[in-house]
Amino acid sequence: MAVVAVFGLLGVYLTGCASSAPAPAPPEIVAESVPGFFSLAQADRGRTSYLVACASCHKTSEFRGPDFEWAWRRQTAWNLFTQVSSNMPEDKPGQLPAQVYADIVAYLLALNDYQVGSQDLEPTQDALAAIRLGAGAEKTKP
Repeated sequence: MAVVAVFGLLGVYLTGCASSAPAPAPPEIVAESVPGFFSLAQADRGRTSYLVACASCHKTSEFRGPDFEWAWRRQTAWNLFTQVSSNMPEDKPGQLPAQVYADIVAYLLALNDYQVGSQDLEPTQDALAAIRLGAGAEKTKP
């Protein structure tokens, strides 16, 4: 008897749902700028560039975790960008476009859990010098 009552209530509920007004359309998604150091797309491009230009000589473990934080303490992403763009790849240092080097730096920041945003990291001294590296560095933007 209880089973019949439950199915009866379920039928009333489903009938009510079927005859109710259609659900409102979801709100339109508006793209807005999310604060962060680099975009996910840029970090992905940086990963690809890293695999092509860097991975034959370097392991990603060199650029993440405590060793990376110790090596780059009290420095900025500008220092890292300058080091990489001036000396790498070893067979043709400085030969990649500045944006490719910025993409690689974005990938290295991603490896170290810096905040992803909606804008690409610009390959400029002002943009890169604002990002502190190493232990105790602020990894999120307000």
